[in-house]
Order: sequence, then C-alpha cells, then structure tokens
Amino acid sequence: ILTEPYEDAMEAATRFLDAAGYTGFANFDYKLDPRTGQHVYFEMNPRIGRNNYYVTAAGANPARAVVADLVERRSTDVVRGTREVLYCVVPFDLLARYVLDPGLLARLRRARREHRMVHPLRYRADARPLRRLLVEGVTQVYRRKYRQFYPRPVTEG
Repeated sequence: ILTEPYEDAMEAATRFLDAAGYTGFANFDYKLDPRTGQHVYFEMNPRIGRNNYYVTAAGANPARAVVADLVERRSTDVVRGTREVLYCVVPFDLLARYVLDPGLLARLRRARREHRMVHPLRYRADARPLRRLLVEGVTQVYRRKYRQFYPRPVTEG
C-alpha cells in the first residue's frame, strides 16, 4: 500500500458514514475504476487490524482515537493520514518484480530510499533472535507462495 490522501474518496466515505449516523473507526476497501474514474467501494471495516498499521505510518494513529473515545470519554476531530509511506509485508525485491508501471515503481523505490517504507512485523525495539527468525520465516513463506501461485507478473487480474 502506497499511502496518499485521496480527498475525493475520503469525502465520499465521510458522506456515507454521516448519512448512516456512524461514529468510530472506519476503513474502506475500494478501487478506482480506470474506465470511469469512479471509486467503487466494496466494504467498510469497523475494526483495526494488522494491515491498518499503514494508517498509523501515514500519520493517523487510530488507537489514539479509540482510547480518547472509550477510555478518556472525549471526542476527537476526524484524523486522516496524509504522509506518503509504503506499507509492505513482502520483501521489497519481490514487490518490485510484480510492479509493471515504471512510474509507480519509481515512487516505491523513492519511498524505500527515503526510509518511508514500513512493515508491521519489523519492530526494532523487539530484536530478540526468535522474533527475527519468525519474521524471516514469514518472509520466506511469501517468496515460496509467490513462486508457486503467481510465478510471473501479469498486466491484469
């Protein structure tokens, strides 16, 4: 995930949540339809999961809002992550192999070079050998699965 502010998508999601009377954390899965230029929304997730770390890396820690709401009993303003970061759970060389768009690949490489690449399992404060070994094991599983099920990059699908 390469984060960036998609104001039109966020505004559409905000209108939906406001119309539904929803308050709380929300994360939307959507795609931009290249034929129409319209956002197509698949679902709204009202939970914080591992892959939501990209939101924190982009500058909006959802846990802070949850603590403010449920523990401190105070409301907060809407917070949106606007910092561009590359959230990546696979090794960078594996990611780069499957990115066929040269412009996008250049952006990914720049994010990595500028230390704006994050991995939810790589946590410097926990450098125990067993943890590092487990994270490396997960990395090798990704390599094996891509080799087995997705051996070559494709332009669609």
